[in-house]
Amino acid sequence: MKEYRNLFSSLTIKNMTVKNRVVMMPMGTNLGGANGDILEDHIKYYEQRAKGGTGTIIVENACVDFPLGSNGTTQIRINEDRFIPGFYNLTSRLHKYGSKVILQINHAGASAVPSRIGTQPVSSELLKYLDFAVDVYNVSAALNDSIQFQIDAII
Repeated sequence: MKEYRNLFSSLTIKNMTVKNRVVMMPMGTNLGGANGDILEDHIKYYEQRAKGGTGTIIVENACVDFPLGSNGTTQIRINEDRFIPGFYNLTSRLHKYGSKVILQINHAGASAVPSRIGTQPVSSELLKYLDFAVDVYNVSAALNDSIQFQIDAII
């Protein structure tokens, strides 16, 4: 492991030391409770990664605005204080093995499914530029048609 000696060495960032540079990226587990709670099976899932020596665990996306920002029926939530004890429990269990914990927060935006959230999804103002992009595409298509017409006339 000579060529990867830094992978298993600690790293200090300000006043936090991570035991190694092994990081678990956030991955959807579908283990969240029906109300967005972190359940025991969910904690055990992450706990196994901490036991295995992972230095930093990034917990999967947590909904910050329910229902508008929800992207799944088993997505964990952090949009109300009542979810804090579950995250506290999860974090405490992972800290026992020396892992640092990060939470990925998420708002599904325009990718939210209307039938799941019960209303039209919301997103940033970027959508107002969609009409402009469509117009540019249509102009481009019209120019291409015109150019093809001219080529056909020459040939």
